[in-house]
Amino acid sequence: MPVCPVILSAAPLCPLPAAALCVANERRETLYLTVEAAGTGDRIAALRTPGERLCPKGSRIGTVAAFVSAAEIEGSSRLAAGVDRLRAFARFDRYTWASQQIESEDALGQDP
Repeated sequence: MPVCPVILSAAPLCPLPAAALCVANERRETLYLTVEAAGTGDRIAALRTPGERLCPKGSRIGTVAAFVSAAEIEGSSRLAAGVDRLRAFARFDRYTWASQQIESEDALGQDP
């Protein structure tokens, strides 16, 4: 892989890597997060405190999910490309992902 110097004129010659698949906890509580890569089915899971991310290596598309704990069956999952952030989480399917907010604003003809 070529090493690209940080020179503005060389930027077109050195494309940025695609965003890795990640899930970020933007809640105030610690949550059990999972990420499953599309294609390979590789899955990682861990408790993440507020502000932390969970990112498997080498994947860009897959499913991200959040649970109250590792023992919980009910949680929130979403197909994702790149980074998605969990902004609101409550039991019984009351949750908000950052990507949902962008889609909702686009549907209303508003800027994100």
